[in-house]
Amino acid sequence: MMELFNKKTEFIFKHNVDAKKQSNDLLFIFENNEVYIFRNNVPAINDLVKNNIQCDIDNLLCFGTINSQQCFCLKNNLPASNILLDKVLLKTSYSILSEASYQAAVLANHLSHWLMTHKYCGACKGDNNVCVNELALQCANCNLRIYPIISPCVIGLIYKGNEILLAQAKQSLNNIYGCISGFVNPGENLEAALAREVYEEVGLNIHNIKYVTSQHWPFPNSLMIGFTAEYLSGDINVDTVEISDAAWYDIDSPDKLPNLPSGISVSRHLINEFCTRYAK
Repeated sequence: MMELFNKKTEFIFKHNVDAKKQSNDLLFIFENNEVYIFRNNVPAINDLVKNNIQCDIDNLLCFGTINSQQCFCLKNNLPASNILLDKVLLKTSYSILSEASYQAAVLANHLSHWLMTHKYCGACKGDNNVCVNELALQCANCNLRIYPIISPCVIGLIYKGNEILLAQAKQSLNNIYGCISGFVNPGENLEAALAREVYEEVGLNIHNIKYVTSQHWPFPNSLMIGFTAEYLSGDINVDTVEISDAAWYDIDSPDKLPNLPSGISVSRHLINEFCTRYAK
């Protein structure tokens, strides 16, 4: 499922400020990393109207289509009443929504967060408005233009022979073990960022860093850049700030591996890809 973010589905990205809203168009609404659904699907505008769920229809941004349905997200506030809507974690909603709807939902979450946190200009405090000709915000006062925030984050599977390094994040749920990751600092290239994160979090030096894949990870606005890297030197020394545990695991003993990330994550993709390649 990791490829869901990159594979082609019926969802097509299209920035359209002047889109005319139809009753069957889809509305993507979020709150605290959860997406609102109606009868196990993304609610259509008509679903809200029929059930008297108050929502400012003029407060919407069209960001794409799924077949004949346009996709909208809110520019700022939540509906005044959403008692008939259910909420599910966006990260796990892929088991409920169609692939196209989930692909649209993760992009909508990214855009909604950007719109709600950039209502005003950071230079002069003027009102920001959505541009017509490109996906950007422009200050009505000083004309400063702001584009969607994308935060690069490196993630790497570290290997030593037939062993892979798996770590548990301090905030991990369900005792999950995955790959080392972290945000890129200003002035760093991606390889340097990964080497720094690995040393800071588990005290290991790495080399032979090779790019594998990337993934849009909108929680709220990350771009994950995935690598493999070979162990060079050092002993595991967990920092206890971001990582609570880390260890080497033999991929020839899959029954002894810890709980791994879900298949939709780039971390699991790196693990699976390395294990498959090593087996050959």
